[in-house]
Parts: sequence; C-alpha cells; structure tokens
Amino acid sequence: MGKRTKLFCSLAVASVFVSLSPASAQSTNIAYHTTFYSDATHTTEVGALWWTGCDRWNNPTYRLYGTNTNYNEEEEAGYCVDGEPQPL
Repeated sequence: MGKRTKLFCSLAVASVFVSLSPASAQSTNIAYHTTFYSDATHTTEVGALWWTGCDRWNNPTYRLYGTNTNYNEEEEAGYCVDGEPQPL
C-alpha cells in the first residue's frame, strides 16, 4: 500500500472510533405527556400519562391518571439529560 492509501485508511478508522466514543454520545431521552381517549373520535378524555421526572439511567418516569387506551395523543414535554428533567 502506498503512503496515501495508508493515510486514508488511518483517517477512516480514527473517524469511526471518534464517532463511537462515549464523549460524543448524546445522553438525552425525550419525555411525553400522553392523553388517552375513549374511542377514535378523541372527544372523551379517559386518562393521562404525565411525565414526572427522570431516573438515574436517564429514562423519563411517568404517572398514569385514569385509564390508558389505544386511542391517544402524545405531546413532547421535555427531555432527560444526565438524570435531570429539562423543559423544551
């Protein structure tokens, strides 16, 4: 292999390692508020799933009020960064 080819291969390998390193990984998870409805018309609200915070593994935590159904609407409420809730 010539010097130029070795250089390009080295640069390609280095860029893969940099892109996979933990320092460049994003540690955010989107959190949602979800409203549940009785049917597909979305006129009668029967429950809600509210974002209450973040756990130490950076996952959103929720609390269910009422009933959950397959008929719902989600709205982004914020996100978790390093275990702390952040507003939008």
